[in-house]
Amino acid sequence: MREELRKLLAAEPFRPFRVVMSSGNSYEVRSPYMIVIEEDLATYFAQRTDLYSIIRLVQISSVDIIE
Repeated sequence: MREELRKLLAAEPFRPFRVVMSSGNSYEVRSPYMIVIEEDLATYFAQRTDLYSIIRLVQISSVDIIE
C-alpha cells in the first residue's frame, strides 16, 4: 500500500484520491501535501485546520480516485 500511495502522490498531474480505512473512516487527499507516507504509518493533514490523523497503512482497505 505504501508504494501505491507514493505513486499517487507523485503522479503528474496529481489526481485527488480517497483513502478508506477498514473501520469505514475515509480521508480525502486533494493535494499531495495533505499526507506524508512513512514506513508503516501515514500522517494526514486536514485542509485549512491544524488537525491531523495518524493512519496505519495495514488498516487501509482501499484507495479510490476522486472524479
